[in-house]
Amino acid sequence: MYLLRIVDNNILGIVNVRRKMISCFRLTLLYNTILFLTREPMRKANVLKSSTPHFVNLIWLRYGLDLSSISVVSTLFLHSLLKQLLTDGSAYVMTFTEILSLKNQAVFDAVEKLGSLVARVVLAPLEENCFAYFSNVMNKDSDFFNRKTDSHDHLLHMFTTILHIVSVIGMIVCIFGVSYSQLAVWLYGGNLLYHNEGGLLLSLYSVYLFVLSINGITECFSMASMNNSQVLCHGGFLLIAAALHLFLSLILSFYCGSAGFIIANSINMVFRIWYSWRHITSRLGSRSPPFLKICPTFSTSIFLLFALVATIISSLRDIEK
Repeated sequence: MYLLRIVDNNILGIVNVRRKMISCFRLTLLYNTILFLTREPMRKANVLKSSTPHFVNLIWLRYGLDLSSISVVSTLFLHSLLKQLLTDGSAYVMTFTEILSLKNQAVFDAVEKLGSLVARVVLAPLEENCFAYFSNVMNKDSDFFNRKTDSHDHLLHMFTTILHIVSVIGMIVCIFGVSYSQLAVWLYGGNLLYHNEGGLLLSLYSVYLFVLSINGITECFSMASMNNSQVLCHGGFLLIAAALHLFLSLILSFYCGSAGFIIANSINMVFRIWYSWRHITSRLGSRSPPFLKICPTFSTSIFLLFALVATIISSLRDIEK
């Protein structure tokens, strides 16, 4: 917060965006280092062997490898790369195209760090626990989804309840985030963020957090219920989603500036929610939870509507003062 007030805007833009590129290269370097260290003892153990099997084992082409394990590891590695591209796609577009000035990049990165606090502190632990719970309850090798059991009913009840709670919390974040985003960015970054559309970016990010929370739960449930072939199909979907995300980020940022990146992220999350929900309904069939049961109830919606009106009036008065 202190650096945002005293450091030059262009320097902040260089540090924030280029740092993401450096972290990607560091991960690649770490992977190559681990691979080298694990292969080196095997080389030393077999360097004096002259038989053909030992030679083939030396170069890791056939012997000592499990093809099914290679397929699983390759799939997971592809998923990690695609999710990294989906997560930091905006940073790659900003770095390689320079469609935004360094000052705007610094403002966008600062607002993104502020908005992502909710995702890191609240949503990430919730998604990890939900995925662990769904994976433990489901038995992918049996006809779990084709029979009516107490564990099956309890799982569907928990899934519906968690989605309902997350949707209500997401709506609350949207209401207060949109209304008090100007005040939040001024307290966080001072005039640098306040006079450079920081409030607008944080408002859009509040809406993005709502979509992100829904996607986290639905994707956890769908991934926990997928078999190997469905995981491979999901990898192909992520490839299409990554390409679409980069295209939307480039186009929307050209017309909407920094806000285009957040809009592109929101559209991408809606696309992923659709895919996950499509898989969930295909697995659950007629027992899929109704959409209205996931949304806030009528009384809750009325309360949230009054809260939105009250917070908007309050924020407008603060701006006038």
